[in-house]
Amino acid sequence: MKTVFEKVFQLSKHKTTAKTEVMAGITTFMTMAYILAVNPSVLSAAGMDATAVLLATALSSFIGTACMALMANLPFALSAGMGLNAFLAYTVVLGMGYTWQVALLAVFVEGLIFVVLSLTNVREAIFNAIPLTLKRGVSVGIGLFICFIGLQNAGLAVDSATLVTITSFTENFSTHGICALLALIGLPLSVVLWFTAQELVLIIFGDQWTPSIPVFRILTLSVGVQIILSSSGSIFQAAGDTKNLFMCGLFSSILNVTGILLGIFWFGTLEAVATCITLTFTVNFAQCYWMMYRMTLHRSLRHFAIQLISPLMVSILLIAVLYPLSLMTEGGNIFLTLIVKSIIFFCIFGCYIQLTGEYDITGKAKSIINKNKR
Repeated sequence: MKTVFEKVFQLSKHKTTAKTEVMAGITTFMTMAYILAVNPSVLSAAGMDATAVLLATALSSFIGTACMALMANLPFALSAGMGLNAFLAYTVVLGMGYTWQVALLAVFVEGLIFVVLSLTNVREAIFNAIPLTLKRGVSVGIGLFICFIGLQNAGLAVDSATLVTITSFTENFSTHGICALLALIGLPLSVVLWFTAQELVLIIFGDQWTPSIPVFRILTLSVGVQIILSSSGSIFQAAGDTKNLFMCGLFSSILNVTGILLGIFWFGTLEAVATCITLTFTVNFAQCYWMMYRMTLHRSLRHFAIQLISPLMVSILLIAVLYPLSLMTEGGNIFLTLIVKSIIFFCIFGCYIQLTGEYDITGKAKSIINKNKR
């Protein structure tokens, strides 16, 4: 396999290795995967079918990247242009009133003109004539514009005086409300398991399992998304959408098996296997809930994104407290440190949900006490 890569891509000539390029490819995919969700969301506003746009985006990205690799031997990933799609949907179609078919015809003609300009080196001359400060400003502006479009389409930024109006946290508990509850449990649990990994492994399994602590820590990062993901099947079934349930299950199976095989046979370490599994769970989590909210429930992703705000806040608070505590207690008695960390976890978690109104602990306690008195 390495000989084939060397022959096709001349890795040694470019002072790189197959392992480095695979890691770089995975990193690039993770940074660009948002396009698979954002592009269909933006173009569907123009009347295009979201599923068709998703497939077209994936196929065009694959073909473009493959051509760049096999024809130019350059490690560049190509995909849909974020910015031009928003201009097409919101300005050309919704603003000027053209149909999306006419807008796509204009994009096709633009592509032909771009090819001609590239062949005649005019494109390079135009690009070099643009000041560097303007190039940087355009890059930042497009990034902010994409961010704003994403916030609007996710429903986090809605039409109001400030564009930051949000809905009730407990709205529709039977669908995304249950996701909020699981997120509030799962994400903080991931944090406390990460910081108590050493104590738990040594207490339960003994000193001979010390080398497995880094693997356990990596896997704890997936606990939160797995807990939230556990509700997806019941929601799909309750909505009667067995087709998308099957698609999510099929995607999950292929993704997870691929991650495991990649970690075992390519990287060859337990840490790599754990990392691949955690990444595949995270990608599957994003894909599953995107399909659920956009295709099954026909709702804005705002309802789901808002549910994650509170769990993320309490998780960040736990990290801020447990991280310096772990440094101070390193090398100490593992039983004592586990007890201290557990007490701090329950105190912070309990105070947070009480003060933010997520759950009335004191009210529930008073109710139980009054009931026992009777």
